[in-house]
Amino acid sequence: MTPSSSPSTLDCRPKSAPRLLAASLVLAVTYVAATLMQKVLTLGPVSGLAVALLPVAGCVYFLLEEVRVMRRLDELQQRIQLEALAIGFPTAGVLLILLGFLQRGGFLPEQVDLRNLWEMLPFCYLFGLVIARKRYQ
Repeated sequence: MTPSSSPSTLDCRPKSAPRLLAASLVLAVTYVAATLMQKVLTLGPVSGLAVALLPVAGCVYFLLEEVRVMRRLDELQQRIQLEALAIGFPTAGVLLILLGFLQRGGFLPEQVDLRNLWEMLPFCYLFGLVIARKRYQ
């Protein structure tokens, strides 16, 4: 890396990238597995609860890895991440409010399940990250 190049978030801690990628994969696999099991299997109360908690375990693992990575970033990278979250979180809130009112007003079909819109959160975070990185270039 040349002195004039600016490292990205994962470039400054390359040892963290595989663990964070693994945590992302675990989260995705547990989410898909739990979704499929709930659709395909007839679950009892105990097994149903275990399946419902499966993606939560994947999410907790991902969050712990993410916090570990963030604590190892330098101050500028931490500031960029904080700004990305400060932009992304309210953006997601505005989008959820907009979609909720559009559905209530009859502009979206009723079968659109707004409870699954949490999946848009990473994209809102990436939107905030792009803005934050541009600011600090």
